[in-house]
Amino acid sequence: EAASCLPNQSLALLQFKQSLSQGSRPLLSTWKNESDCCEWEGISCDHTTGFVTGVEIWNLRVQVSDPNSSLFQLSHLQSLDLSRNLVAGEILSRLSEFTHLTELSLSDCNLIGPIPESFKQLSNLTYLDLSRYRLSGEIPQGIVQKLHLDHNKLNGCFPDFGNEFSPLVDVDLSYNMLDGEIPLSIIRKLPHIELLDIQWNIITGTNGFSLFQNLRNLSYLDLSWNYLTVEFPKTVYVNHQATIFLHLEILYLVSCNIKGEFPWFLQNTKAVGELNLSHNNISGKVPTWVWRLPELRYLDLSHNKLDGFEEAVNINGSRNFDLPLMFNTSLSLYVSNNNIKGTIPSALFCNLLFLKHLHLSKNNLTGTIPDCLANLTGLDELDLSKNKLQGQRLICGSQSLSLIELSGNQFTGEMTRLLYNCSSNNMRVLDLSNNRLTGRFPDNWPTAFDELAVLDLSNNQLQGPIPEVYCNSSTPALQVLNLNDNKLVGRIPRNLSMCSELTVINLGNNELSDVFPFWLGHLDYLRVLALHSNKFHGTVSSSFSIKMFPSLLILDISRNQLKGHLLSILFQNFSSLMRKETNVGSKDPSYRSYSTYQQPLLLTIKGQSRVWKMITILTSIDLSNNLFTERIPEEIGALEELYSLNLSRNNLEGPIP
Repeated sequence: EAASCLPNQSLALLQFKQSLSQGSRPLLSTWKNESDCCEWEGISCDHTTGFVTGVEIWNLRVQVSDPNSSLFQLSHLQSLDLSRNLVAGEILSRLSEFTHLTELSLSDCNLIGPIPESFKQLSNLTYLDLSRYRLSGEIPQGIVQKLHLDHNKLNGCFPDFGNEFSPLVDVDLSYNMLDGEIPLSIIRKLPHIELLDIQWNIITGTNGFSLFQNLRNLSYLDLSWNYLTVEFPKTVYVNHQATIFLHLEILYLVSCNIKGEFPWFLQNTKAVGELNLSHNNISGKVPTWVWRLPELRYLDLSHNKLDGFEEAVNINGSRNFDLPLMFNTSLSLYVSNNNIKGTIPSALFCNLLFLKHLHLSKNNLTGTIPDCLANLTGLDELDLSKNKLQGQRLICGSQSLSLIELSGNQFTGEMTRLLYNCSSNNMRVLDLSNNRLTGRFPDNWPTAFDELAVLDLSNNQLQGPIPEVYCNSSTPALQVLNLNDNKLVGRIPRNLSMCSELTVINLGNNELSDVFPFWLGHLDYLRVLALHSNKFHGTVSSSFSIKMFPSLLILDISRNQLKGHLLSILFQNFSSLMRKETNVGSKDPSYRSYSTYQQPLLLTIKGQSRVWKMITILTSIDLSNNLFTERIPEEIGALEELYSLNLSRNNLEGPIP
């Protein structure tokens, strides 16, 4: 029968709980007297002796600060995880007392300074996680097998891991300030390495990829975003190459100054599932053997100089893409920002039946969207923006589409024809901006895309009124509404005020005729309200009350017919412009997780119009070209975070605050 927790072990844990801040106690509700501590949340025991061997209290956000904590009475502790708590530096010096410790995690504990020298006394330690620690200085040598020191401020040369063979299996040094070159001795000293992540450092030098070929167990390698130049072998020796990188599953070489044609030796990395070669200078065509990598699920070739996709030529002279009969997993494909010309190769993409993400933006594609894309019933994201595509329809075969990006093309006709059969309850981002679309909104618009977070139809030729938007307290999905630069008429839909998640409203450059929409003032997250170049009329301030527009950073109501004097309360509301924490009361919209969607906005600053990306650090108020009268309110002077203020071409008078 398994031994219960020893009384002194239970008492030590209860005393440790007592020393923590009051807010943590509900999270440790199972830690109760007269119960077996081996059954408590986050506690592991040796069921033969009753000693506590593991304590895991990560993410409680409590302060662990008592250097005489009863925690140190747990002398048989083998695993300790205090991640995402506030651990005092005095605690660190005593952790070496846990002589049996094999696993230690202090990630994101608000600790500052060098790695304690006393950690060298933890002779049994095999796993050490000090990520997000704000470490500084050089990396001490040790004997751990898994070393995670990412997201710190470590500097100095790339570590050489001592003079002997290292037992290291996982090494994560990403997001630091390590410099110098990768030492050639790394191969000899890390014979067992499986994971090596050194992305986002300042490592230099030119490395042939053959440097890593003798790391037989390597499954994860990330050299991205350094100052490296990675060179690949020019010739493929099939028999030799088939014996290397047998276990490589994830390879990230982003911004590694890779030049020339596609790295041909990769055709023998049969286990690779994720391959990211973006932001390099790879030229030529994507070879056909890429589609035959059996485990491939993620391929990012964006920001290169690729000009197309290689076709296989049969004996009879016919061409195809030599596709496999079946993919084992769904595939996410990113080939944006290249030089791919011609029509979309339907024989390729329409037969990648397990395609999940297809991103071909910012190329030179022409012609129409192939109807056969409807065969891709599992497609989740489609981004064909910023090409030269034409036509009047996209046939959607997938009901799981969450993103459609067709902006910056030459599509014409009515929106209902373009989005043939494209209604989806999963749609989160729909961007058809910068085309030549005409006509009115479809009659079923409120319910066709009732989960939309981003709707961008700007810079088209849409007509008619803006339909009622489908938002209520239970499904307030819409976050960005951009209908700028169309020919829309009528009023702003009143039920837009029900979309409580709205961050951006841009209705500028239309023919809307309405009063100032003070009913939008209770939208807590609204950062941008752009109504310029319409026919808004009446006064602005008469319906204002305190605490309206609490997060507004950009207000543009220029070039309208608004009149009256500017009451002080108008500017007293802009609390987000009065403090340094301009993001208080707002949040990061969930649409940002979709692709690389960014919201542009045209602002006039110092007499010049310029397209700005929608970022929280930009602040602007533009009331120009209206009929405002009387004095400029002195409360404007309190807007310390305001970047641009335009009150020109009104009938204002008096001193400038």
